[in-house]
Amino acid sequence: MSNRTLCWCLALLVLPIPNAVAKHAKDVQKLPFKLYRNHLVITTGTLGGIAQRNLLIDTGASPTVVDQALAYELGLKPIARPFGGINVVGGVMQAYYAILRSFDLGPIHRESIRVAVANLSLMQGEAGVRIDAIVGLDMLEPNDFQIDYDSRKISFGALRGSSWSVPMAQIVPFVIVETHINGSRVNLAVDTGTPQPVLFREGLPNSIATVPVVDRVQLSNVAGDIVAPEIQLAKFRVGNADLSGSTAVIATVPQSHEFQGVLGVSAFHLKRLSFDFQRRLLGFDLADSIESGLPSSSSCGNAFAAGGCGHALLVHGFSRLRD
Repeated sequence: MSNRTLCWCLALLVLPIPNAVAKHAKDVQKLPFKLYRNHLVITTGTLGGIAQRNLLIDTGASPTVVDQALAYELGLKPIARPFGGINVVGGVMQAYYAILRSFDLGPIHRESIRVAVANLSLMQGEAGVRIDAIVGLDMLEPNDFQIDYDSRKISFGALRGSSWSVPMAQIVPFVIVETHINGSRVNLAVDTGTPQPVLFREGLPNSIATVPVVDRVQLSNVAGDIVAPEIQLAKFRVGNADLSGSTAVIATVPQSHEFQGVLGVSAFHLKRLSFDFQRRLLGFDLADSIESGLPSSSSCGNAFAAGGCGHALLVHGFSRLRD
């Protein structure tokens, strides 16, 4: 086994999403963030009146997930539980839903928000930092924002122009964009917390399903480990950007979706990533090596989960396997 270990984090739990409220929608406000394991965007905000909480910004999460230790400190009481728990690869993760009194992040202020509560200790161990909550699109949308990986700033308000853009086919509960892989149209949910594209095995077209496996990775989560194949995408386009040569992991999910996988972005070493909800555009600027057509692989990642209401595929990390 190589010493390259990836840890992902995505919780695709579908719940109704009320609108977030920006304090000063026309102002541009910037928040600093730290980048952990080369891709985890962690900034600070206020949860339930407690300031300086570490927040992992994950556009593949909905609803937002609060760590159970902080939930206990805040006195969050269960209002509902997913039937049978949240399905994950190899087992079930226990979680419950609660009402968070307030949420503040830069210009965004929210009150009485429904959140999921779960044990994030394994993820914290992988990241090497305390994570008080995974902040998803239910908190962020409809506020336009841009993640600048070069300056380590998150900007809210008027966005800097991007070299590349692709229309958002869907915004709620996840931003979904149309991509083209090996000549087939594939809808992917954009996830800032996943290191590389992840394709759902069920329903893949033959142009992808028949691609030879180039590697295998060990996926780890709270329920145990499984081994999943990794393939190389001979042709891969997002909008007009040519990302051919990228790799993707093939995973099984517990139920069908309106999308066929997850667009993990960190493998492309983006300079900037923009969510323009007003114009329904996803904008991005690629690293110079990618602009030149040279594929780049991720050096680490987060965790990934996909599912419907109360059902998820959650992976905290993966390691490459070697004979």
